[in-house]
Amino acid sequence: MIDSVTGKLVVLFNDDEFGPYIRLRCYEDAMGLEELFDGVYHIPYWTRKTKELLESGGNEYYFGCAVDVAKLQAILDSIDLS
Repeated sequence: MIDSVTGKLVVLFNDDEFGPYIRLRCYEDAMGLEELFDGVYHIPYWTRKTKELLESGGNEYYFGCAVDVAKLQAILDSIDLS
């Protein structure tokens, strides 16, 4: 998946407390990803809005410490929202 604002590949980051997460910078990317996570891949997640992402409608998506990072990154790599 390519972030439509930055033009860069979406990659997983790690939070010491909450585990892997990604940041999407625009509303359209966020809604498209949520549709796929909810309706196609059935991937559980929770979101957090940061001050930096509020204006653009983006979110941070957290997946918890039990997620298989390699599989999740492979799914993200296969997503094309364009």
